[in-house]
Amino acid sequence: MDSVTQAALGAVVGEAVAGRRIGNRALLLGAVAGTLPDLDVLATLFAGDVERFTGHRALTHSLVVAPFAAWLLAPLCARALPRIGLARRQWLHLLLGCLVTHIMVDLCTVYGTRIFYPLSDHPFALSNLFIIDPFYTLPLLAAIIWVLAVRRAPGTRRRATLAALALSTAYLVTGLALKVHAGQVFADALAERGVEHRGIKTMNTPFNIVLWRALAVTDDGYWQGWYSVLAPEAPPVLEKMPAHPERAALDALAAGHPELARLMDFSRGYYFYEDGDDGVDWIDLRMGAGSLYMFRFRVAERDGGDLLPASPVRRRPIRPPSIESVWAELYSRLPRAEH
Repeated sequence: MDSVTQAALGAVVGEAVAGRRIGNRALLLGAVAGTLPDLDVLATLFAGDVERFTGHRALTHSLVVAPFAAWLLAPLCARALPRIGLARRQWLHLLLGCLVTHIMVDLCTVYGTRIFYPLSDHPFALSNLFIIDPFYTLPLLAAIIWVLAVRRAPGTRRRATLAALALSTAYLVTGLALKVHAGQVFADALAERGVEHRGIKTMNTPFNIVLWRALAVTDDGYWQGWYSVLAPEAPPVLEKMPAHPERAALDALAAGHPELARLMDFSRGYYFYEDGDDGVDWIDLRMGAGSLYMFRFRVAERDGGDLLPASPVRRRPIRPPSIESVWAELYSRLPRAEH
């Protein structure tokens, strides 16, 4: 999730754990603790594009590591910040609550979070929450404002924080239920067309949990689908996208190029190739759509009719897409009921 959301979630958790004892300082401590896991980006600050893309959300986002990290940090914080007024045990509860909630919210996005690292390097993703969703974040921000406004009413403060956590969690659960429903709609639609696929990846579109997108990889390409729970009578929009004509050759390049192989593994098979100027780009299908894919890497260059492997380099748009262009891209694919 975005840093604002993680800081807001951490602040609310901090208030719920320690607000009664230390007041508004719990908001600040929680906000800081809630963003600690994302400091792993500093470890890849000077790394290559592939390492930055695939190296995020590992050690610092592990449910295996989080309890040990909180256990180690709690006595350090208690010793370094005695004036805060929290005992070691209370620091432990605050840190553990903020670290775990950060990890669990990131798990809800499509990017992938290695929650069992280092026991497993598999990136898990529930894909029921977009990386930025104001409907999830607003209750948390409202609770923070409310707490700051009623500083001397501990009972009211606690009720506000618990209500915000309940609302945001209910939003996550609702999104997960709608994702399961949308996935079944897509599966039925593909079955009606006789499409054989290797599995369906269903994810929500930017800033909402009502318009869903699905991907189904086949031997000759992939299918992309769109379904809105606000128009349940409308069949999902399905688009068949053929594979790149040189996909087999491009896939074979991965055998001799560790970075390309790492990209393919990270995408869990949801990728495709697209011709660019004098080369071929590899694109992660899960994050973006149409002309707005977020992660695009140049992986091969052309020398006459031959494909030559290239060290993957991320290709960023000259101008980042605006919110208006994102909405226009989504609206063009919105399922509509037939009259």
